[in-house]
Amino acid sequence: MKKTLCTLSMICAALIGQAQVIPNGNFETWAGGEPAEWTTFNSLASFLFIEAPAVQETPAPEGSSCINISVRNSLLFGVIPGLATTGEMDLMTGTGTGGFATTSRPNFFEGIYNHHEMINSDTAVAFLSLTKWNSVTMTQDVIADAGMISIGGTSDWTSFSMPLNYYSDLTPDSCTIVIATFGSDGNNCSFDNLRMTMTSSVNEQSAQNFDWMVYPNPTNESLTLSLAALGFLGETQLEIFSTDGKLVHSEKLINAMNPTLNIAHLTNGQYELALRNGNRRLVKAFVKN
Repeated sequence: MKKTLCTLSMICAALIGQAQVIPNGNFETWAGGEPAEWTTFNSLASFLFIEAPAVQETPAPEGSSCINISVRNSLLFGVIPGLATTGEMDLMTGTGTGGFATTSRPNFFEGIYNHHEMINSDTAVAFLSLTKWNSVTMTQDVIADAGMISIGGTSDWTSFSMPLNYYSDLTPDSCTIVIATFGSDGNNCSFDNLRMTMTSSVNEQSAQNFDWMVYPNPTNESLTLSLAALGFLGETQLEIFSTDGKLVHSEKLINAMNPTLNIAHLTNGQYELALRNGNRRLVKAFVKN
């Protein structure tokens, strides 16, 4: 009996070790209308006398609550996107670290979302970035990132599991997560159970993302897509988004195999490349330097 209990304890410890904690990633803890460990645009909305863009929502797919973020229209200042990001930039420490502290190198960024669009171009974004402070350049160097982009709505709660793209073998010191909605007034998305894992819990989606590559990554002027294994036929819509959810490039591919894109016109930074072919939608991150 003792041997059985010991074995079960070891299995439980191994399973717990698969997930790295994101502070309040399940959005169970709230105070004064704010999710603990997260920064929102709620104070700006309150100043403009409009409804808060980030609110606690019940019921939730897991636990007792989740977060709902929405686009709100201000007559004075136009559209305020729904946005929440982990942590705050703290320059007083001398490290320049933003987000929350972590030294883990997970393989996947996962969570659950439900995107309620108003028009077809409405967008929801979940983006994770692992960084390390560079004392020479006095900046946070990107170690890895991963992102999910939803264009158009979902009829139900949907799980996502996005592989992290690593650009360095260094150990990160910080992690920042941004979840946001952009588009028309009233467009909103709910998120729950955000986590970092070593193995994917969404096998189909992770397999789809490993079937194709973008290279070189980082890149300067051109980006090649290896799509032959996907078997895309007919028209494929390609779109590139900046980390704040803005569409910066769009084109159509026909019978896409290994196309090369000219991205010299993009400014340096991190981007998400999204492909849509029929009912399949795939996303990968890349860096323009």
